[in-house]
Amino acid sequence: MAKPSAFQFSNPILEKISFKLNDNNELETGKLSLQFGTTDFQEDDEGGKSAKARLIIANEKDEKVDDSQKQLPYEFSVTYTAVFHWNKVDINDDQARKLLYVNGQALLLSYFRPIINTVVRASGSPNFNLPFIDFTNDENVRNLE
Repeated sequence: MAKPSAFQFSNPILEKISFKLNDNNELETGKLSLQFGTTDFQEDDEGGKSAKARLIIANEKDEKVDDSQKQLPYEFSVTYTAVFHWNKVDINDDQARKLLYVNGQALLLSYFRPIINTVVRASGSPNFNLPFIDFTNDENVRNLE
């Protein structure tokens, strides 16, 4: 039997969603903007540690164009949070930061896909599939090493 990871999470919560349909649904969906952050680590009741992580994904327009309605078929922003728990004997703080940044974002990202896809499809716009993202190949991860 597989051993459960020393790094676990609570059920992610959809904190905020906004969607605005613009006039031209034949435009590109824009670049994706991802913002990730965590709270300070807290000691928990079970001899471990925990932190709340938040990921915000939005599409963004080119800043050179003032009117997003002329540039994006729709504008969206979605925020998910989850509390991550880990055994502090098996995972030190540096390892936890890396796990939160890479695994935490990857986990939360999977919750965004059905929400964004459903809302975009319901608007009558062309289907939008959130791409896979390699969080390991990121300057922020290299700074954590």
